[in-house]
Amino acid sequence: MITAGMACAASLAAVAVPAGWRAAELVAAIVLMAGAGLLFSSRANALAEAAAPAALRGRYLAAFQYAYTVPGVIAPAVVALYPVAVWLPWLIVAASAVLAGLALRVIAGHLPAAALRPTAAAPPAEPPRASHVQTADR
Repeated sequence: MITAGMACAASLAAVAVPAGWRAAELVAAIVLMAGAGLLFSSRANALAEAAAPAALRGRYLAAFQYAYTVPGVIAPAVVALYPVAVWLPWLIVAASAVLAGLALRVIAGHLPAAALRPTAAAPPAEPPRASHVQTADR
């Protein structure tokens, strides 16, 4: 949620940045969002996989992917609200982020403990070594 807030703040800052600095602000916002995406995506996919029962893993992962599809479908409608009021899309995004954060707190209580706090994987065991003891020929 903090990452989403930072990304929204970086994007919203473009309105307050003087015209000569907008290109630099845009590059900084893109770098921030790309870094957040790198940190988030692997962890989110791992959590979705770990939370799913083995028999239903495919269904869980398919439903998880809708978390990316639905906003992609809704985004043009939200962007189309800019002519109504410049602040309206930001209000919708902020309200959605707050609701998602609250939902995440509720959902976290229902996730398996192993999905929330995975144990460190043990290093692979070494194969047994063959004995190299030389025996004397008689």
